[in-house]
Order: sequence, then C-alpha cells, then structure tokens
Amino acid sequence: MSQHSDHSRRAYSQAGDGDGDALAELFGAEEEEVQDEEEGENLFGDDMERDYRPQPELDVYSQSGMDDASEYTELTEGARRAAEREMDERDNLLDEDALLYEQNDVDVGRHVRRYFRKDRADDNEMEVEEEEEIPIDILENFRGRSTREHVSDEAVGREIVRRFKSFVRGYKDAKTKKLKYLDAIKLMVAENRESLEIDYEDLASENGEQNICYFLPEAPIQVLSYLDRAVTEVTLSLFPFFPRIAPEVKIRIRGLPVEEDIRMLRQLHLNMLIRTSGVVTVTTGLLLLCS
Repeated sequence: MSQHSDHSRRAYSQAGDGDGDALAELFGAEEEEVQDEEEGENLFGDDMERDYRPQPELDVYSQSGMDDASEYTELTEGARRAAEREMDERDNLLDEDALLYEQNDVDVGRHVRRYFRKDRADDNEMEVEEEEEIPIDILENFRGRSTREHVSDEAVGREIVRRFKSFVRGYKDAKTKKLKYLDAIKLMVAENRESLEIDYEDLASENGEQNICYFLPEAPIQVLSYLDRAVTEVTLSLFPFFPRIAPEVKIRIRGLPVEEDIRMLRQLHLNMLIRTSGVVTVTTGLLLLCS
C-alpha cells in the first residue's frame, strides 16, 4: 500500500512538471515578461534637466511683421462693431458658398416672420437692433387694394426692399454657379457706371422674387424706386466710396416676356412697364432718366 502511494505521487509530480513545461513553452515565463517591461529608455536620467536649460536665442519672438513703434488708441465699442462687420462682409465675398447675410430663418408653421432692422443713423453710436414683426403674406395679401395702392404701403415697400436685396446677394447663374448680380455690381463700379441691368427671367424664376415680377408692370414707378434703394444699399455695403461716382444706383429691367406693338399703345399703357419695338419718325424732346 505504501509503495503504491509513493509510486502514485512520483507519477503525479512528473505529470505536473510536464504540464508546467508545456505552459511555459506556450506563454513564456512571467519573470521574463517583467524583465522586458522594465527594459527601455530611461526618461528620468541624469541629463533630464537639459531640456529645461535657458536658450535665449529661442526664447524670444521674431520681430518680423511686428510694429511696436506705432501708438494705437483703444477702439470704442461702435468702432469695434464696424470693423467686425467689415471683416464679416469681406469673408462672405471671398467665400461665395458661405451663408449670405440677411438670410431668412423661415418657420413654415408660423404666420409671422421676425427679422432685425438695423438703424445706422449715427456711425459713432452702437447699432440698435429692433425686432419687427412682419406678416409672412404681406406681399400677397392686397386687402382689397389695387396694386399701386398696395405697393405704396410703407411696410410693403420695406419688404420689397428686403427681398430684392436678398435676391441680388444670393442669385447664382445657372451655368457658372457664381453670384451673378454681385459680380455685375463689381463690374459696374469698376467701369464707373450707375445702372444695373436685371433679367426679368431671373426675377421670375423659382429662385427669384415672383411677387416683385407681378408688381412691376402695373406699378413700375413705386417698385423701381424700391429696387433702386435696395441695390444702392447693397452697393454701399461693398463699396462705401460709391457716392463719389453717383448718389444712387438705377435698376434697368430687360427681357419682359410680352411685347406691345408700338402702333397699339393706348392710354391704358400710361404709367405701366411695357416692352415695345418700332421706328419713331417724329417725336418731341426726350429726357433720359437713366445713364
């Protein structure tokens, strides 16, 4: 019995040693792993403080582009706002795909659109932003008035100006995908001209302002004055020196879809915007309003 027990213990011990060798062969010795982890670059050696030694030639800023000789006064709040506004407008012109200023935040489920109207009567004062409530259907709802009476309303006029400014700033050419009328304004100023041509087809497109197209033929005097004001404001925002060229920009509409025969013009065409062609043989003196 005793001999059998000793034999069993020896066999178990040998089997255990064999398993241990197999495990060591598969996974390696833990002591070797610990030693490997301890080896490597010593970051806390005797020369660690060399990284913090003084280097005067590298511890100073470059003087290139610096102007320490000039004296600058502290900007006022109004001047700072004006400078920021000018930089924002410049950035928007450089990036034509960026969001344009005065974009609408339209909520389809609401009947009122809120937007801010800026009062710039005094450049030295801070901008005053007034929140104004405008009915979303202010152009469409005639309230029983004629077209001329409707567009003569002050609130309707402000909305026409606002929408046309948005159109001029945001309309892109279908082929080039560039801002068509902003480029036209730049060319106009470069050539010292004071009138801007607008294609009726662009204004009547789905990306245009179709309500303005409806008002134009029947009330051109009122509507064109609003369009002149709108494009003048856009031009001044881009070129503040434009008044040296002309006091305001005049809008010219081209490409009206319907052409009236010159022999068929009657009294009902008075004070309306029409397109006609023909040869005038006898006429009185003409006073051109646009140059």
